[in-house]
Amino acid sequence: MDPFSKFAFTKRQSNYVGANKVEEVYTPQAYINGQNPTLGSDKVKINAAIEKVTSESSALNLTTAKSPLSTSDTLVIDYTATKTNPNYSLVITIVQEEATTKITKGENAGKTLSYTNIVRELSISPLSVLKGTVKIAVKNLSLKNGFKVLAFAQQKQTKKIIAVSQLLL
Repeated sequence: MDPFSKFAFTKRQSNYVGANKVEEVYTPQAYINGQNPTLGSDKVKINAAIEKVTSESSALNLTTAKSPLSTSDTLVIDYTATKTNPNYSLVITIVQEEATTKITKGENAGKTLSYTNIVRELSISPLSVLKGTVKIAVKNLSLKNGFKVLAFAQQKQTKKIIAVSQLLL
């Protein structure tokens, strides 16, 4: 069992499959800019797709900051966008940069697996105001080292990423 899996992540992946009109959900599966499902371990293909989309300009800018109202149980993120759109979602993820787990059962018993850039929490809301605040429960996470916030504006139907902001915690 994946120690980092959550129903919300599975549901989100299924939404990508529907938006791209493909029939298969698998792990590891990567979507670059909401499109073109790719095997998550195909670094060459993924890096080429990322290179292509990062060279494109955006009509929207997004900034994020950790609010002083944050507590050990709740991360409060303030955001500013240069425009709103009823077809855009604001997606905020809490990402753990790396982790390892020891496998105790099954065919991989005794092995240690290493992970990078693990989404630990996910918040999706309409991008309906230029300035706003998002609260994310983080009581089960120690955000002192090795965590970051990745926020992005995303077109709801096509899943295309419109703007991105990164905040180191």
